[in-house]
Amino acid sequence: PGRAAASDAEDLLQKGLADLEAGRVAEACPALRKSFRLEKRAQTLFHLAECEEKAERIATAALHYDEYLDMFERLSPPEQQAEGDREKQAFKRREKLEADIPRVTFKLPESAPVGTKVTRVTKQSADPVPVALGVALPIDPGEHWVMTEPPGGIRSCDARRDGIAHRFGGKIRWTCVDMDDRIAYSASDERMLQE
Repeated sequence: PGRAAASDAEDLLQKGLADLEAGRVAEACPALRKSFRLEKRAQTLFHLAECEEKAERIATAALHYDEYLDMFERLSPPEQQAEGDREKQAFKRREKLEADIPRVTFKLPESAPVGTKVTRVTKQSADPVPVALGVALPIDPGEHWVMTEPPGGIRSCDARRDGIAHRFGGKIRWTCVDMDDRIAYSASDERMLQE
């Protein structure tokens, strides 16, 4: 099983790299992601970050570059040497992305029931991700669906359907009110508020 997983990971890495080189990021990123899940290799994580960056998922790319740099620090000196200049590239790319990453703060009104949960999903992943409230969160540009769930029931709020969704140069701003006006949240790109 260990050898088979390593072989599968290498095959997926090579497929992902070929797709990335050909500009097919929609195929490359999932292959690289799966390869990394099968075998945690620094090289694979670097190329996954690179792929996410080319797919314009810059918050995800920055996270993967951070993970790569953390992994690089734990490598032995020969393993670090084998990585070549990837560490320098990861550091430079991560630094360059920082200024462009939208940061969004989600807030519930004081009238929201205690224990109301807020989650979001994207086109890339249908898995709901919990949202921390009142904290500026790095988030990939693009469409996001945000749902609220009060204790004892499910209420869904889609910013495209139920509220206002503004985009400014790939940045995101949402305001959304639940259908029965009992639960509302707003979110905005922190930099838009400063502009």
